[in-house]
Amino acid sequence: MAAYFQLYKIGEETPTTFQQVDKEMCEFFNAPVDEKYWFCGWYDTVGFKIAVTAPSSWQVLREEYAKQKLEFLLETQHPEQAEWYNAILDIIDWFEPRYTFSAWQGR
Repeated sequence: MAAYFQLYKIGEETPTTFQQVDKEMCEFFNAPVDEKYWFCGWYDTVGFKIAVTAPSSWQVLREEYAKQKLEFLLETQHPEQAEWYNAILDIIDWFEPRYTFSAWQGR
């Protein structure tokens, strides 16, 4: 089964292109837009998780990544390696006041 998702600016009915979302995110985090890669890999991580698990809210998604971060820290005992999780949590915090999402699966 294929998994899909779309992002909508709060208050809008038309989905926003992923490229536009990435551009806005890069502007906010003061990072250059990369024509080849998504900012911090958000599409391949946060986007994938939305498409596959269809969480009910950004809060649920945040809690899942926070739990994964805690498990990672308990397993590795290297807090400096948790920066990736911090970046993903910052991205979710960025999304929440700006976007809603929908997710579905199909052929």
